[in-house]
Amino acid sequence: SGGSAVISTGMGYTSGGIATGGEGWGDSSALVVLTGQRRSIFIDNYNEDLMLLNSGGPIYFWDTSENSDRGVPKTGSEYRMVALGDVIGSREAPTVCGSFLVSDRDGHVVALACNDQGSDVQNNLLVRWSDQNTPFDWDATDAANTAGGQMLRLGSKIVGAVNTKSEIVVFTDTAVYSMKYIQPPDIFGFSIVSEGVELVTERAAIDVASVVYFMGADKFYTYTGVVSPLVCPIEKDIFENLNQDSRSKVFAGLNHDFGEIMWFYPSSSGISSSSFEPDRFVCFNYEDKVWSFGNLDMSPISYTGSLQTDKNNRTAWIDSVNTQYPMSSYIYKFDQNPGKSGDRSMPIVEKTRVMMHDFGTTAQGANIESYVESGYVELSEGDELSFYSQIIPDVMMFNSSGESAVTFTIKGKYYPGDAVSTSEGSVTANFAGPASSSAVPVVNEYTVGSGSGNDDYVRAMHVRGRARSASIRVDSSNSRAQWRLGDVRIAVRPDGSR
Repeated sequence: SGGSAVISTGMGYTSGGIATGGEGWGDSSALVVLTGQRRSIFIDNYNEDLMLLNSGGPIYFWDTSENSDRGVPKTGSEYRMVALGDVIGSREAPTVCGSFLVSDRDGHVVALACNDQGSDVQNNLLVRWSDQNTPFDWDATDAANTAGGQMLRLGSKIVGAVNTKSEIVVFTDTAVYSMKYIQPPDIFGFSIVSEGVELVTERAAIDVASVVYFMGADKFYTYTGVVSPLVCPIEKDIFENLNQDSRSKVFAGLNHDFGEIMWFYPSSSGISSSSFEPDRFVCFNYEDKVWSFGNLDMSPISYTGSLQTDKNNRTAWIDSVNTQYPMSSYIYKFDQNPGKSGDRSMPIVEKTRVMMHDFGTTAQGANIESYVESGYVELSEGDELSFYSQIIPDVMMFNSSGESAVTFTIKGKYYPGDAVSTSEGSVTANFAGPASSSAVPVVNEYTVGSGSGNDDYVRAMHVRGRARSASIRVDSSNSRAQWRLGDVRIAVRPDGSR
């Protein structure tokens, strides 16, 4: 693995009130009881070696020089991954950590929300770091090394951290800190860059070209030295349908080939249809400044008591850094109670696999149904109508293995609340407009790219319709090619209602 990765496992909550004959002065209110704590696994490289942490435990070290040339442990317990504190010569290594990362620019290992030196009690606001280029020495009392620590003051816990080119950005539940290497004797300097901003979970922040993009508790943000809201026109839909009980499973993924950052999250559409694993995503294209959202091939996972397969809910993501394609882990089988005995409320069987993304032109052998649809754009003002008669497409078809098609649909409306109807045609289709101003404008569909040789593209598609506003939809459901959309032009002129 090049860089850090993190994986999470299951979590659940139950709630119930305390029967006291009513909730009056001095009576207890409804109580939320934690029945299962989600565990995160953090992985990072230390040069050619590997470090790992199960949240709430010690940091482990795997020295590849003590293993085979493929990095597979030999037999024998002496070659297994061991805790830092069990390495010969180690000093004061933390035994309880919420998370960790490796600061590659200066050679320190940084532990977050960990126990202090000389104590086994976890301090949720404590940051500690090892000696420079020595991940086993954490003794801050030795003036000859660079090990040390810093207690943060704002918030009640450290939620997560992101390693950037010039600093480490640390998030508590109420503030954002900048942690910069400043040489001995202080080693690291800490400064508050924002207050009142909460990271939704430790995996919801990602660094792209020295810009940190992160998902907060109620909106999206960027960090470029200062924290700024990231304008998202669909954030209301995202946060209103986020399952708050399982929001700690939100995670971000980068697909740098397409300039995309994705946040996968569990949805909530009511008690009966909430998912406790990520079943939806929201995507920001940081090159084109465009947002999109959907569910890929995921669907909600609930505690139904029966076997659920083919859900494909993503649980972790890694970009194509050391691999040719992005990869993600996903759930392919879940059964909360395989024996069907008793009343169980936690997962019993949850199996995962690894999926390769952006490979080929199919979705595990099935056709990929993809589309791009605009919002409604005003064509006319006041009581005027516009007549549209032609679409000039700008579509690139590539990696084709045979006939393929992309369908253009133009939807017209007289009034914002109107419905639309659909009609389809061939290359010579001539769509009639509405019979009167009270009729519903038609939806014109047209296929471009079906054919061979000089006929595999269409310069212009002839349509016919009247409307005050219109939207364009471009879609395809074939597995023979990939397509890319450019600028679409529409021929529009003022018109009457007849």
